[in-house]
Amino acid sequence: LLRALRRRRRLVLVDRVHRDLPGVADLPRKRTQTTSRVDEGVVVDEGNGVADRSLVFALDVPSAAEALALVDELAGDVSVFKIGLELFVAEGPSIVKAVRARGVDVFLDLKLHDISNTVASAVKRVVDLDVRFLTVHATGGPKMLAAAQAAASSSSSLTLRAVTALTSLSDDELLQSGHIGGALTVVPRLAELT
Repeated sequence: LLRALRRRRRLVLVDRVHRDLPGVADLPRKRTQTTSRVDEGVVVDEGNGVADRSLVFALDVPSAAEALALVDELAGDVSVFKIGLELFVAEGPSIVKAVRARGVDVFLDLKLHDISNTVASAVKRVVDLDVRFLTVHATGGPKMLAAAQAAASSSSSLTLRAVTALTSLSDDELLQSGHIGGALTVVPRLAELT
């Protein structure tokens, strides 16, 4: 699966649990060409001898010490690290700055969802942190998504990613929360908003 995703030049998220699975260790770690392009909305770095930019390692740990130890261990192979809500709430913007100081990119997975002005203000603060990716929740609606994009436009490096439906939700849970249809209906409909 990971090899197939790599061939398609998609971002691959790897976490501590899955990093030792067969195939993960076999993924190419270094690139030799020095080109980049946009492929299906994802910036693909085809290499300059640095760590693989299509692998994203999830720092799903509760403390800065554990997160930074993982970054230090893997920075030669992975150049994008995901900071989720738990770690960000525990450590604040300082964890983003500490990870960035190690010369790697940050995928800030906060799934922002609020009124448009609040999300726009939050995105502006994220721009100041110099992260590579930030998640917003598509259920915030077109106005919120447009406000987030406008706020992100001041950065040449920030890419917004819209979350349509949490993978932990079953079709029944989507229906119970007011969505019409299951994931096969909800996800494409919300994706159209982005």
